[in-house]
Amino acid sequence: MICSKVRLFAGSEKRLVAHLNAAPDADRGAVIPSAVLFSRAAGAGERQVVMRPMTTEMRVGDFTAQALGDCDLPSLQRLCARSSEFYSLIGDGLALESAAAEILGPLDEPYAKGTKHVFGLLESGQVFAVADLLQGYPTSSDWVIGLLLVGPARRRKGIGGELARVIIDWIAENGGTVVRLVVQKQNLGALAFWKRVGFQVEHETETVVGKRSSVAWVLVMHSPVA
Repeated sequence: MICSKVRLFAGSEKRLVAHLNAAPDADRGAVIPSAVLFSRAAGAGERQVVMRPMTTEMRVGDFTAQALGDCDLPSLQRLCARSSEFYSLIGDGLALESAAAEILGPLDEPYAKGTKHVFGLLESGQVFAVADLLQGYPTSSDWVIGLLLVGPARRRKGIGGELARVIIDWIAENGGTVVRLVVQKQNLGALAFWKRVGFQVEHETETVVGKRSSVAWVLVMHSPVA
């Protein structure tokens, strides 16, 4: 069965080069979906662009995190169902049936200018952990970890921490210098987890999940480009 995986490039290479040629200087460093760009002057009004595709697999302990696609949806749905207590905690229990599709689905405004990356850890073809990342929001070097979810049977075994560290290294390798995420105030376990990883509270904000409005922390980590 052919699986529609997360695409390496959004649009043709010709459109990517045209975007750089047409963009003002302030936009030259904008993130082009799922590619690391190195550019130099190639002549009057032109730029030569060399593209290095991003790695779509990452080693996490004894497992390999790989890009997820449409054919992983049933397995991802089962992971979300097993994690119902998490969705209830953050106030999104009513949307549990659509959670997996939203993880794999397209970005909503105003995040559409960024690029979505979804990685999963699999065993025997079944997803038991997932990470949902947003590249290039709000600036080209900013990233957001939208979700890191480990199935109940795999928790408290170091997998979540190892996956988080591998993801952060991968982000740095691909030009990210600032990583942010949001933790609802009622999720104290997640706050402690991310602080152990190295994140710090940046500020508080109000979030609306499902029908519940709650206060949340925005956490941040600054890292040099690898």
